Amino acid sequence: MNMKKEKQYKLVVIMMLSLGSYSFSNLLAAAPLGRLADHWYVGGSLGQSTLDPDSGSLWNISNDTGSAKKLYIGKDISKQIGLEAFWADLGNVDFKSGTKSGSINYSAIGANIVYNSPYHYFRLRPLGKIGVAKFNTKSKGDVQDKQNNMLTLFGGVGAEYDLSENLSLRS
Repeated sequence: MNMKKEKQYKLVVIMMLSLGSYSFSNLLAAAPLGRLADHWYVGGSLGQSTLDPDSGSLWNISNDTGSAKKLYIGKDISKQIGLEAFWADLGNVDFKSGTKSGSINYSAIGANIVYNSPYHYFRLRPLGKIGVAKFNTKSKGDVQDKQNNMLTLFGGVGAEYDLSENLSLRS
């Protein structure tokens, strides 16, 4: 059971643009806030994923949506450019075939470059990402599938809203 390439791209873009992503700036910084070299941040996302694996003719997909979550850490290397590393749990797909059933969990780790536009409207500014993710699957029950090291390029656009100097909301 292989995940289709176009679905992988779509899934990662949805994951990157998930609502409810919080970025906590300067939590790890030991120096004064004004020094860009010490501008680290951490964040997380919650959202919903829709997975579309190639299940073949033997299995019926009984549930293809799940809760997705992501954690990331980043470092600003300039006023507009940041580097991020992330881990994401993309949820499960449930399968049934007669009396047999099982599920496959999808997860990813990766890295990306973030571009924060210098143009903003009040506290809102656009951002863009491009990066690479490595997908893994783990099966449970009667479904037998394990895939590691499926590398995929991704990109996304969104916006960031500054709630304060050290707290922002991404979409």
